[in-house]
Amino acid sequence: MALQTTIPAVLDEEMRGFLEEIEEIERVEAGKAKCLVCGSTVAVDSIRLVVPMKNRVGYVDDRYECVVRFTMEGRDVA
Repeated sequence: MALQTTIPAVLDEEMRGFLEEIEEIERVEAGKAKCLVCGSTVAVDSIRLVVPMKNRVGYVDDRYECVVRFTMEGRDVA
């Protein structure tokens, strides 16, 4: 999987297609993708942020606390 340095905004209804495009859909659907903040398993419909990382993609789920904490602390939280 080739990671870009930027990821465009993705609407909720486009998330599945985006995950397919970046070859992450199987990882998410298999329950192997976790929220960087709380460690909970993310699902296609619970992803709020997709975070490019060195050799992978990270996710933040749609829990208010996770979004706020990641926004405030950034990658230091992960």
